[in-house]
Amino acid sequence: HAELTRTPAHLPAMPSKEGVASKTHRGSSFTKRNEERIFTLDGYLVSYCKIKADGSKGTKTGQFDLRQCKSMEKPAPGSADEGADIKLTMPSKKIAIAFKEDKDEWLKLMCSAVKADSVITSDELKACYNAEVFNTFIDQHAKQRGKTKTVYEKATTSAPPAAAAAPPPLSYTEPAAAPPAAPTPAP
Repeated sequence: HAELTRTPAHLPAMPSKEGVASKTHRGSSFTKRNEERIFTLDGYLVSYCKIKADGSKGTKTGQFDLRQCKSMEKPAPGSADEGADIKLTMPSKKIAIAFKEDKDEWLKLMCSAVKADSVITSDELKACYNAEVFNTFIDQHAKQRGKTKTVYEKATTSAPPAAAAAPPPLSYTEPAAAPPAAPTPAP
């Protein structure tokens, strides 16, 4: 079930969600190789973690920002991603996901985080879009910072980058006067 958090009273509740889903593994097709992960949606950010033997969250293995999604589609029957509920095309990867429970709630949240007519390519997923949820994402998370695994790792494992050296000051030098022309010999 979606957890609802309330910010100021004039804004509707903002859903966040956590649950188990299968996802494609490192770009392979869903039908060939997929793996279960615990998915967490927090505003526009979706992260996924390995599942420990006791069923709790393990190591975070990835995340993406739904605002970066270029397309959302329902995999076609007979396609390499058949069996997945949704396929997302991000700038650096494609990920197909099959939700283990609350499929309709997950699809409503993910499809409502984007502008439906420009990103969602299938009528089945367009039906999951909810304008009120879309507006709630904007009202409450428009300024949410996106994170990628690389940025996260850099922020937690490396020293801050050294300041770049300032460029030398610009100066203007008057061009040297042209040397006097040599007299032309007479014919």
